[in-house]
Amino acid sequence: MSHSFSAELQNTWKKAVISQQKSGLSIAAWCKQNNVSDSKFYYWRNKLFPKCMDRESFVEIKDRKLAAKQSGVTIECHGFLIHLSSNFDPHVLMRCMDILKRI
Repeated sequence: MSHSFSAELQNTWKKAVISQQKSGLSIAAWCKQNNVSDSKFYYWRNKLFPKCMDRESFVEIKDRKLAAKQSGVTIECHGFLIHLSSNFDPHVLMRCMDILKRI
C-alpha cells in the first residue's frame, strides 16, 4: 500500500536528514538529541534520498579464463552477474540498472 505525503511533511524530513548529515553526529545520537525515533529517521532518509550505486557496489571479476572466453565486460551487482558484449545496447544496461536499484 502506497502512502501519499504532503510536500510540507517531505520538506520537513529533507531538512531533518540534511541537518543530521551536517551535524557530525551519528544517526542514533542525532535522533536522541532531536527526540526522533531511529526507524522513522531511516524510513524518511531512504524514501527521500535513495541509495545510489557507487563503486563499492561492483566487484571486479579476476578470472582470466572467463575473461578470455568473453569479450566485453561482466558486472556483478546485488548477487547478479550482467555480461555486456562489446556491442551491447546501452538502453538495455540502463533498464537493468533501474531494476537493480529497486532491489
